[in-house]
Amino acid sequence: MAKLVMVALTNAAAGREDEFLDWYENTHVPQIRAVVPGVGEVHRYRAADVQATPEPPAHQFLAVYEIEADGPGAVLGALGAGMQSGAVEFTGAMDTTKNPPVTVVYEAL
Repeated sequence: MAKLVMVALTNAAAGREDEFLDWYENTHVPQIRAVVPGVGEVHRYRAADVQATPEPPAHQFLAVYEIEADGPGAVLGALGAGMQSGAVEFTGAMDTTKNPPVTVVYEAL
């Protein structure tokens, strides 16, 4: 089994942050746990007001999913299948236009 992290960078739609945060915690994370085998801890973060660069980050929110799986392909395959089947739903409370969500899988060294 490989130790992986999947990181997701997202933004809430304008004026819908509370709805987005509720959906992420109570709908999205459980759906990801249901379709991606091996998901352990999930940590969520908001970008700090102070950054190392003068420009604000493109994404306000970060989620880090700790996963033990056969490899990145297994994670991405399960995630893709969950999205295609509708088992992983998205919400209009997430901004997908200005800076679309970004998902990246990393392998432990």
